[in-house]
Amino acid sequence: MSRSIQFSGVWIPLVTPFRDGRVDHVALAALVGRLAAAGVAGFVVCATTGEAPLLSDDERVAVLGTVKASTSLPLIMGASGNTADEVLRRIDAASCHAPAAFMVTAPPYLRPSQDALRAFFTAVADASPTPLVVYDIPARTGVRIELDT
Repeated sequence: MSRSIQFSGVWIPLVTPFRDGRVDHVALAALVGRLAAAGVAGFVVCATTGEAPLLSDDERVAVLGTVKASTSLPLIMGASGNTADEVLRRIDAASCHAPAAFMVTAPPYLRPSQDALRAFFTAVADASPTPLVVYDIPARTGVRIELDT
């Protein structure tokens, strides 16, 4: 993927509200509406703050759908996974909601080398129809993505 996109302004990493153990889509839509009215530039959906590891792939797509239906602002969708194939399946499933980009971390628990990280992100970026945001969160993945990588 050689396309790039410029991001500016305040982007909010959304929480995913739950009620009785299920995603509360009504509360999520209301939250998005309030934040959009406050003047934010865009939203990050299903990343760390959005409890993505607790959601099934279908729930992640449904959360993105609720956010997309609640705002015209651009969205970045979390799509991390243990393998490039898993990440690309998540990208494919969520592409129907046309996020501006997908946010991807290093594969968690595997602690790949910097060369392996470069190969992982290159494989995902080359196959993705949408730009990627590389998310370096070593406290969750166990590895830091070095700047030169």
